[in-house]
Amino acid sequence: MSEYQQIIREAQILASSPCEIVRYIEGRSRDNLEDGGEDFETKLLCLKDRRIDLALAQHCVWAETAKTLFFRDTEDLVLKLSVLTNEKIGEYEGLDETIPYAIFSKRSQEFENYIKAISKNELHALFGNPTIDRNFVCDFFMEKSAWHSMDEETQGPFCKIFEPKFRLYRSIQAQRVAR
Repeated sequence: MSEYQQIIREAQILASSPCEIVRYIEGRSRDNLEDGGEDFETKLLCLKDRRIDLALAQHCVWAETAKTLFFRDTEDLVLKLSVLTNEKIGEYEGLDETIPYAIFSKRSQEFENYIKAISKNELHALFGNPTIDRNFVCDFFMEKSAWHSMDEETQGPFCKIFEPKFRLYRSIQAQRVAR
């Protein structure tokens, strides 16, 4: 699609109803369509429509869009869960980092604070995302990084919820040490 056609297409989408925009966002994600990039997602954010925000949270491809949505309202659990389940973040940017590092920098205090207060549902969403950063998962299960930010009340249920994964990572680490 040429640049002028892209400009016209974006204007048509932005002038559409929220339901049509949501269908477009979902289809773009499913079909790996390229569009106007980060600027286009920013324009969609400016519409400040709940339905569009939720669709973007699950299907945005730009890390900055995900960050904006995640931190827009600290009390909005549904929006946070939607971002945490997003499997497309960083895809067009060629980011090596996915969830959670696409939202938080690797060693940020902000992330440590978030983990201290993380809910059971957020843990499920975060660790249920198949594109979760592998280094984060390994560090977490090896009780490095953010693990120590969680209080014992959260660590206990976490271990029960993710016990099979926890044991798998422990055995992998044991094998690496034995070599």
